[in-house]
Amino acid sequence: MKYLYLTKISPYPKANFQSIALLSLEGMSMKKIALELDSPAQTLCTFYKKHMRRFQPLFRAYLEN
Repeated sequence: MKYLYLTKISPYPKANFQSIALLSLEGMSMKKIALELDSPAQTLCTFYKKHMRRFQPLFRAYLEN
């Protein structure tokens, strides 16, 4: 799922969906993820929620197979 890595926030090169999701799954808060990725927490939160909805059908199809 290379597109998870490629889906990123333009002005913040370290902030991509894959890294945010992995850090979130490790139990990190958005505030800590924001510090880790040097990005505003609100921007990360909005980006993550938007793309989680976008990728939900892909995750569902993957998990059902």
